Amino acid sequence: MKYVLALSALLFFCSCEKNTYVDFQIKNMSDTPIYVTGHDLIHNWAIKDTILVGQEKNIASWGKFGKDLNPFSPQGFFGDDLLIVNELGDTSIRDYKVLNNWQVSIDDQRAVAYHTYILEIGNLDFN
Repeated sequence: MKYVLALSALLFFCSCEKNTYVDFQIKNMSDTPIYVTGHDLIHNWAIKDTILVGQEKNIASWGKFGKDLNPFSPQGFFGDDLLIVNELGDTSIRDYKVLNNWQVSIDDQRAVAYHTYILEIGNLDFN
């Protein structure tokens, strides 16, 4: 019986835990496919992705215990080496490190905070 009570208490406390989930996405609004390369610093893995015209793609996701409603810095996730290039070889001049360049949505649920960051890249963002 003690084990049942202990297990019930453990499940109760675990179910009360709050979480935060973060998604960084790039939306290709240009006329050509774009190529994204860089490094996901949180997971320590390479980012190498193609985003087709009109497509929105998740390039990094992360979750943590504890509900956090403060915006996260893109530079904290990607450092200084995220590179966005179009099919013509032009490099994006839109600074991904500036939070104001992202459309930020923070959905505050009861026990969970969902952060979505979308960087729209268009034709005028290339030099």
